[in-house]
Amino acid sequence: MRNPSNSEVFSIVAISLVFLQLTSGTGTHGNNGIGPFQNVANRATYGVCTSTVGYGTCMRRADCLQAGGETPPGDCAMKGTYCCTGFMGCGDTAHLKRVYIEREDIFDMNCNHNIIMINENICQLRLDFEEFELSEPTIVGGVPMCLVDSFQVKDFELCGVNDGQHVYVDVTPGTQLNVELTFTLMDRVTNPALVNPRWRILVTQIECAPAAAAFARGGRALMEDVPIEVVEDSREPRVLHSAPPAYILDQDILAPRGCLQYFPNPSGMIESFNFQNGMGTYPGNMNYAICFRRRPNDKRITFTTHFFQLGFTILSADNEGYDNICFTQIESPGRSEDYLFIPQAVRQTFPNVRASYFCAQSLANTSVIATQSGPFVIHFNSDSLYEPQRPEIGFRMSYQIS
Repeated sequence: MRNPSNSEVFSIVAISLVFLQLTSGTGTHGNNGIGPFQNVANRATYGVCTSTVGYGTCMRRADCLQAGGETPPGDCAMKGTYCCTGFMGCGDTAHLKRVYIEREDIFDMNCNHNIIMINENICQLRLDFEEFELSEPTIVGGVPMCLVDSFQVKDFELCGVNDGQHVYVDVTPGTQLNVELTFTLMDRVTNPALVNPRWRILVTQIECAPAAAAFARGGRALMEDVPIEVVEDSREPRVLHSAPPAYILDQDILAPRGCLQYFPNPSGMIESFNFQNGMGTYPGNMNYAICFRRRPNDKRITFTTHFFQLGFTILSADNEGYDNICFTQIESPGRSEDYLFIPQAVRQTFPNVRASYFCAQSLANTSVIATQSGPFVIHFNSDSLYEPQRPEIGFRMSYQIS
């Protein structure tokens, strides 16, 4: 008898994982946050649904309940499907397309959540922080760090207040079977003055096309390219997600690989982490890409700032915070290199200033236009230096693609 191939083994494992149960936490189910699907066209056909307790996936009731979800009243249009909404507490495991991580009334100081990939084509997770508040970053050795409380997924760490933010997590299709999301908190009993933590995070598994997923894992093809979520036996096939195939409809929110944040709509608002309406401090040692969808006829992206205050070391009358002030051509230890990088941007002042690196208050109360070729991508960087007399608050900007 031949040994099963890796694809067959994965298929058996993935099918078996459907039967894993998700133990619902005791957190309060609300729907007050900002979700990724509010402005996506054809949301009803996408398989996304809105229930009385949050976003979910249109599924058969039996499949939803077996996978550990709930079926509250929702807006699924396909006959025989219900809005399957899942919830996780500390120590829970989930095997659902969409699931909420909620803080429980009684929570552990080390709170781990295990997300199991629903099939071999999952290439990203999108985490939407509908609610998120932990203790503020602590200045340690001159660096704002998540020392008291932290949320971590892979090598990304976050703390402070981040309601309405989101992040993407890259997954290796077919190889990475699960992703762990962990909260590490300081004891509130012995430290009652600490902020009461809260979180409600929508986790969405995003599928790549089978060919793209195979390429991402090194060219290994799928077993007959049959979606694993369709289980074939003598009974009626159990289709866990609505047609058309999820990987086609997931293109609406599929981010370019390597982007920590992705904005698929032609206009919107972006801000740094822990911004808090201009009262926060962004964490140190961050370096990430913010990406935007570029449609075939798009020529430019315009950023209009509502607040801008990044770290800096030296300013001059001729340079109020761009390019060499923010990122020196010759490495200079001890100089701040916090910046927002907008390739080939033109700051709309008189006279107009052409630059790519912006720091200090160089973008306060103005706008920039970028017409670079290729994808619309900007980068944020914060270093390990912090000087209290030069607050590192962050930025809030609206964008318009045209």
